[in-house]
Amino acid sequence: MYLRADDLPGGAKWTPSVRRSLELHAQGDLQGALDGVRDVPPDAGDGRLFAYRASLLLAVGSVPEARADIERALRLDPAACNALALKGIINKRLTYAALTG
Repeated sequence: MYLRADDLPGGAKWTPSVRRSLELHAQGDLQGALDGVRDVPPDAGDGRLFAYRASLLLAVGSVPEARADIERALRLDPAACNALALKGIINKRLTYAALTG
């Protein structure tokens, strides 16, 4: 898991929706989990949050959106192992899509 509920800041407006997203993810509801983090502002400032959302986007097939979030995650933390691994998966999916038309 890229993000734990304990990692979230207490005062951010988006924290309750991310907590709910994490609960839904644990229950196997990927679309519900994604819906819970769609409105997280781009200035949230935590790369793990964007890596988490990228993983959800990738899981539901939204590869270009996942790529944008993983790039944001890596700008915030260039050495984040999970984000780097996801970037590799996303790039492979995009390359495959380009080759197969």
